[in-house]
Amino acid sequence: MSISVATMPELITPSWRERARRGDRRLIVPGGLFLFYLLAALIVPLVWPWGANAIHLGGRLQAPSFAHPFGTDEFGRDMVARFFTGARLSMLVGLSSVSIGGVIGMVIGSVAGLSGGILDAIVMRGLDTLLAFPALILGIAIALAIGPGVLAPAIAVTVASIPWYARRVRSEVLSLKTRTFFDAEKLMGWGRTHVLWHHVFPAVIDGVVVQASLAVGYAVLTVAALGYIGLGVQPPTAEWGSMIADGQTYLLTGQWWLAVIPGIGLLLLVALTIRLGDALAGRLAYSV
Repeated sequence: MSISVATMPELITPSWRERARRGDRRLIVPGGLFLFYLLAALIVPLVWPWGANAIHLGGRLQAPSFAHPFGTDEFGRDMVARFFTGARLSMLVGLSSVSIGGVIGMVIGSVAGLSGGILDAIVMRGLDTLLAFPALILGIAIALAIGPGVLAPAIAVTVASIPWYARRVRSEVLSLKTRTFFDAEKLMGWGRTHVLWHHVFPAVIDGVVVQASLAVGYAVLTVAALGYIGLGVQPPTAEWGSMIADGQTYLLTGQWWLAVIPGIGLLLLVALTIRLGDALAGRLAYSV
């Protein structure tokens, strides 16, 4: 049986529909696990019989058991309640900060790209300055200025994420400005808002979603790092970074669960967000 040349590429390279189905499969697992993680963080602290800050000195430093699957800490507080309360805090701060930073960055990038000239140059130099300061350094500076708490990492992650979105949107705006339809729409009387909603945002939304999914993991790490050094969320509020810092002093005495369990939770969540970002990148690329 002969095979025509026209059918050879389909035998060698999968069709875009097949690649899209593969992208869906790669997205289902990390997406489902992330959703499960988020729902557990929201629901478990509400239904678990032990409170995250309930002190029981008679049951302090108990190893993981049926009554306390993750054990108890030095004050007898249940580690399951504290683990998922910390997960809820980290995920909510990460998701809200990245979302706010994304919206602000898209607006700034759009205005800079459409305006051009001196305004564009000033905005871009300001964004370049922000890129020189990682979120952790910004968080330390903000915490020293306004005091430790959840606000410092939230502001730091928001501010640090703005330049990435702004630069991406600006580059797309500059690309659109060189095309014929852009001048045609200006002659037809369409304003900048029409161009943004109908051309710029649809063109960049896929990349922004991928960038945001990857940034959530970075945001969670920033929250944990500030909590670890004592400049983030303060006791008795459960937070993974401070839990690891408090629990590492008990590693040598055998109470490994105090530091290892929140550490594993942090590692899994960050790895999950990275895997989700990679899957989104592949899926959105295949759907083009």
